[in-house]
Amino acid sequence: MTNSLIWEACGEVNIVDGRPVSPKVVSAPGLYRLKFRNGWWYIGESANIQRRLSDYSWPGQGIEPDHRIYHALIDAGGATLEIFTQGDLSTKSNRCVIEFREIATARAEGKNLLNGGSKSNSFLLEMSIKYHESEIERLRHKLNALSPEKE
Repeated sequence: MTNSLIWEACGEVNIVDGRPVSPKVVSAPGLYRLKFRNGWWYIGESANIQRRLSDYSWPGQGIEPDHRIYHALIDAGGATLEIFTQGDLSTKSNRCVIEFREIATARAEGKNLLNGGSKSNSFLLEMSIKYHESEIERLRHKLNALSPEKE
């Protein structure tokens, strides 16, 4: 399969003070592709690429996939970022069609993907465990704050 998209290289996502820092990108709808330094890949879509990438710098109480990408960036020591913003990407349905095609192409090319649908790989499971461990820690802190001090 050939990749019909022309991806724009945007630079590196680096780890600074323990957190992922993305290069500046447009605040536009499109697709983004992360090539992690350990060989893994992630392809995503967003109505606002800049805002979406900022979700990975500190996911807080975000959803599990945000945390998996956050932990994967840290574990890999960063990633190369590419974006695609050409054509009509204003609707989620258009972006998802292209994203699905790009994920299928990457899988056919044998790339190791962090995209969902295949939780059988160990790296994805490790990143999910890191997410759940951080959630447990957050909830312990919340519980301790609510519990009366033991005398």
